[in-house]
Amino acid sequence: MKWKKRNVLLSIIMSVFILLSLFCLPSCEKPKMKEKSVIKIGALLPLTGPLSARGQQEKEAIELAINDFNTSNGEVVMKVIFEDSHGRLPEHITLKLLQTDKVSAIIASTTPVSRSIYTLANKHKLIMAVLCSDPTIQKESPYIFRLYESKEAEAEQIVKYFTLTGEKVAVLYLDQQDITNQLINYLMPNFKKSQIKVLFYAPYEPGRVNFKEYITSVKNSGADSFLILGSGDELRSIFEELTRQKLLGKIKIVGGISLLSLTDTTTLLNGVITAVPQYIIEKNDKAKVFESDFRKINNHAPNLYAAFAYNAAQILAEGLAYAFVKGGGNPETVTFHVVGRKYQGILGDVSIDNEGALIVPMQLSVIREGSILPLNIEKK
Repeated sequence: MKWKKRNVLLSIIMSVFILLSLFCLPSCEKPKMKEKSVIKIGALLPLTGPLSARGQQEKEAIELAINDFNTSNGEVVMKVIFEDSHGRLPEHITLKLLQTDKVSAIIASTTPVSRSIYTLANKHKLIMAVLCSDPTIQKESPYIFRLYESKEAEAEQIVKYFTLTGEKVAVLYLDQQDITNQLINYLMPNFKKSQIKVLFYAPYEPGRVNFKEYITSVKNSGADSFLILGSGDELRSIFEELTRQKLLGKIKIVGGISLLSLTDTTTLLNGVITAVPQYIIEKNDKAKVFESDFRKINNHAPNLYAAFAYNAAQILAEGLAYAFVKGGGNPETVTFHVVGRKYQGILGDVSIDNEGALIVPMQLSVIREGSILPLNIEKK
């Protein structure tokens, strides 16, 4: 009888223990980590076609920038959806990214592509970071940031060179909106103001191959210097004609950073004077880390397009994250956070002015035996 009562008591105790265990288990589980919110960015880059080298470098740099941001940010995750802009309507790609992929922002490369989609910024309150040198595109919308060096800043350095040297100049320029604006609105008025003599100037159309007539006119103009404002494959044709007419080394050649798209720095570009961002000549610690990481991942060095793309993606990601946390993703909050601010990044001490334009330290340089060196000029 005593053993029977004991067994009953043990059964009751075991039942109570099991019930308590069942109630306790849910509350004893470790709380699940809250998943980070994902913010999508669309990127329109020339991944194929004649500008594919630029587009691929920009893509690799953006991937690195977003990976670096996601590694260091604890609140949101950025995801980039890449689209090839070559041979397609940029407006259609942008609408697809916006309506189907639900992106919160766009990164667009080159002036033609950026110009073809800028109206969608106001219409859809869509944040756009454009990698182009059009000095006025950011003025079209409070949602557009031009995160690339400006033709205006480049022109200031070019005017400085001719003002200090007093050289007579011949000009050949690509008939493209941003370059034409650079010449008409910045260079020519300042040339006149500084009494710089322009002996010849002419536009050339995109895709031109034969430059014999143009270079002959430059040769016969009596100019001391030849200012080339252009980009793309035509630059090589221009330098090939200069070689044929034996002008390389006899006339000073001046230009902007687009000349650096030619990789023949030890041959064609030797002695060429360029207006470049200071980043090219002197790199800070962040730039050195960027270049080292870029090389390890991609097995080649980053060019200037990659540097601007990395810088742009970092600034854009920071602005989007701030807006998500502080303003529920409101595009006005992105603008508030990005404009009128200073940034210390791989390009050095840069800032975004109140209209959304990137201000980058620029300086004059000269190419010597494959190296880009600071140019020191004594005023005549």
